[in-house]
Amino acid sequence: MIRPLRSRHRVMVFSLAVCLPILFWAGLLARGSGAGAVRLDPALGGAGACLAVSWEDPDRWPGLAITTRVGRQVGDLEGPGCELEPRRSLEHPDVLLYWSAVPPAGALSEDAFLLGGWGDARRCFPLPAEFETTPGHLTLFSLAHGQILASASLER
Repeated sequence: MIRPLRSRHRVMVFSLAVCLPILFWAGLLARGSGAGAVRLDPALGGAGACLAVSWEDPDRWPGLAITTRVGRQVGDLEGPGCELEPRRSLEHPDVLLYWSAVPPAGALSEDAFLLGGWGDARRCFPLPAEFETTPGHLTLFSLAHGQILASASLER
C-alpha cells in the first residue's frame, strides 16, 4: 500500500471505530420498546366491534390481565367467537391461542384447535362449532418455549 492510501485507510478505520458504536446505541434508543407496535387490520378484529357479546369477564385468566368476551360473530363470519383484549403485554415469544373441549393437563391435548396467533392488541377469534355444545377451554401456548402459559374455561 502506498503512503496516501495508508493515510486514508487509517482515517477511515478510526472514523468507523468511533462512529459505529455511537450509531448502534442511537439506533437502539430510537427504536423504543416495541410494545403496541402490532396494529391489526379492522377486518381482522383489531378495531371496531366483531362480536354481539353474550358475556364478558375481565378476570377469567389466572395471573394475566386479559378481558374475555364471548358471543356471536358479526359481519361476514357467522358462528361463535371470542374477543380477547390484553391489558398489558404477555412478554413471551410466539404465543398461540388454542381451544379444546378438555382442560390441558400439562400439555396441549390432541384435540386442541388452533385459533390463531396472539398479539398485544384486542383481537377476535372464531370458535369451532363444537363450542355450541361444549364450552371448552382456551389455552395460551408459547411455541418458542414449548409450554402452556395459561388456560381459561369458557363456561359461563
